[in-house]
Amino acid sequence: MVLRRKIAAVPKQSTMPRIEFQKINPTRYNIKLTNVKEAFSLVFSQAYSMNWKLVDTRRPTKSFRGWVSRQSAKMLRFVTAPFVSPIVDSVAEEYYGGTVREKTSQQVFLTKETFDTWGKEVVADNRHILVNGYANGWYIGPEDFGGRDNYELVMEMTSQKLFYGSLAISLITFFGVLVAGIFFIISKHVQRPRF
Repeated sequence: MVLRRKIAAVPKQSTMPRIEFQKINPTRYNIKLTNVKEAFSLVFSQAYSMNWKLVDTRRPTKSFRGWVSRQSAKMLRFVTAPFVSPIVDSVAEEYYGGTVREKTSQQVFLTKETFDTWGKEVVADNRHILVNGYANGWYIGPEDFGGRDNYELVMEMTSQKLFYGSLAISLITFFGVLVAGIFFIISKHVQRPRF
């Protein structure tokens, strides 16, 4: 009788969400979660850092700073458009009977989605924890997505944004100086007609 009560008290097996992820470069991973019915833990087996963030690219931050970030992202998208690389979108591995799918890993520096996280909401940042003494983990609940059961996240190292911004400023400055130098050289060597 005691054994029967203990067996009845064991919780039913939880519904595990379907997870699809892809490494874009060492500082960015795209994650697609479907069939999310209840809270779960997402563990990322890279060295723990508070700079790893989960970002919901569908939800803009409702602050002036977020607006400025989104406008900066638009400018950077325009400046970097000629340097964008495509992403190969094919499944490389499946785990746990297809519940977890890993797409082909990439080493792409710039994609057309590189700046999509700028000015967007960070998810479960207050539940970002150290797992197994080295890894990153997040406890994600349905309330983080307004009850939706399908969503896409980007896990990124946010310090990379500083690098992209600095690179854009450097390129703009370089091309500005280059154009000014060419204009200066041309203006010195072109003879003006005398009247």
